[in-house]
Amino acid sequence: MAPAEHKEVVAGRGLAGAHTPTAAQLSQLTARLQATATRRLLVRPAETSSSGAPACTPAKLAAIAAALHLQVDRAQRLAERQPRIVAAEPEELCRRVAGLAAALGLKRRQAAFMICKQPDHLLTASPSDVRGAIEELARELGVPFADAAAWAALAPSVAKRPPGALAARVRGVGVLLGGPPPRRLLAAVASEPELLARPLPALERRLDALRWLLMVRAQTARRAAAERPGVLLMSPRVMANKVRVLMAILDKDRRAVGVLAAKCPRLLRCDLSAVRAAHAALGRLTGRPERYVFAMLCHDPRLLVARPEGVVARVARLRAAARRCPDWAAEWARLTPAVTEECLSRGWAAYARLDFLLASGRAPGSCMAEVLLARPAAFEAAWPGFSAWHAAHGEQLLEARRQQRARIGAQLVRHAAAAAEVARPPWRRRATRHVVLQWNQQQQHQQQHAQQQTQAQAQAQQQQQQQQQQQQQQRHEQQHEQQHEQQHEQQHEQQQHQQHKQQEAELEQVHIMQLQAQHSSPQLSAVRPGSTCPVSAGINGPCAARSCS
Repeated sequence: MAPAEHKEVVAGRGLAGAHTPTAAQLSQLTARLQATATRRLLVRPAETSSSGAPACTPAKLAAIAAALHLQVDRAQRLAERQPRIVAAEPEELCRRVAGLAAALGLKRRQAAFMICKQPDHLLTASPSDVRGAIEELARELGVPFADAAAWAALAPSVAKRPPGALAARVRGVGVLLGGPPPRRLLAAVASEPELLARPLPALERRLDALRWLLMVRAQTARRAAAERPGVLLMSPRVMANKVRVLMAILDKDRRAVGVLAAKCPRLLRCDLSAVRAAHAALGRLTGRPERYVFAMLCHDPRLLVARPEGVVARVARLRAAARRCPDWAAEWARLTPAVTEECLSRGWAAYARLDFLLASGRAPGSCMAEVLLARPAAFEAAWPGFSAWHAAHGEQLLEARRQQRARIGAQLVRHAAAAAEVARPPWRRRATRHVVLQWNQQQQHQQQHAQQQTQAQAQAQQQQQQQQQQQQQQRHEQQHEQQHEQQHEQQHEQQQHQQHKQQEAELEQVHIMQLQAQHSSPQLSAVRPGSTCPVSAGINGPCAARSCS
């Protein structure tokens, strides 16, 4: 008799000798004995491993893995931990998975996950009983059945717990987290099932410690715990260490770090070495001072926990677009921290808009921040043609990737053929060499065809560039002619103005000479009759002024 079975029999004897067992105790003992007998019958002693867990053949293990939607290695580890999985037949597992999925309205993969987590309960209870328990739990919580079933798919242990007690515990956790909506509460409890196993007073003490360490209000601490319930499972010492490390990374006091951690509680649950690298990279990539980076983080601290590759790629795209458009370069230099953070938080579809405007030549005069932050419908209305361009651009990228995979596959095939050729005996290499040569010729023909297509595309691009250059030259020539005409008109106007000035000067001189002649009229009366006055003789001459004097 196995040690576990011997303990069960001894426990039964002691129970019978001590006092008369109740009906519930007898039913429990009977169920244990039946399970032991079933395991004896289904698993022979020769099929047990050294650890006592039932073993199975590779074929049965593969069938179990297929029935439970698992990989073979994971199915093997599961079989070592759960002997009931091995005891059941693969066909029975398939029927159980299909029945549970149909009863709860879930996918088969989700139902298989539930059976992997709770095989003892879900392989013995009927799907209708499980559905009844989930329906009662949904009524107790006041949520739709689909939400309760989705919660059970994430935390299968709720299917075997009493619905009334479980609902009361969930409501207590909801009060502790500030009373979030039922769906958010179920999502929080599903993300951390251990919350239902901890006493509520212990969770309250953790919440008080979080509020004291972050130096925030109680409602703010509750909101942070509701967003990331895992912080309530951390010890106060670990919380304090996390806060101190964040203070050292950001070079800020506890209150400033507490504000960031309250807005993004994930900072308390992530690897702080990655946070340190992200904080250093933000200033280096954006080229902004420390206070600017901290202002960005105050707007949304999730930049510290985002994927570093994504942040680097987004900053590189923004700076590359700014270099290609002078207007965007000037705008990038004067962006506020909040707008910069929002631009870095956008998806790749928004960054494709920048490429669209640059490719179509409509980037000058547009606002880079407005382009990134605009809604899809508003952007399509303001800049028509983006959807078609984006689809065509995506097809080009997919085609380039397919060609790259084809080239890599061709290289692998060529290397494999060469290795096989070397491994073959000499008297069998001729036929293989002929096949390899034929295949190489086909590949060369395909490469030549691809090169011709590439050259044709390059020639078409060159022709387009030449046409653009010719158009630019024509525009420059027109501008030069316009400038030449303007200069000629200005010179003509200047000459006319100078001639007009000269005429005015001559008229003034004539007027002066006339005045002088009138002034010298008394002297003219003293001249003898018949004599000629030198002034009257030379009044129209060039020396009239000197003769008068």
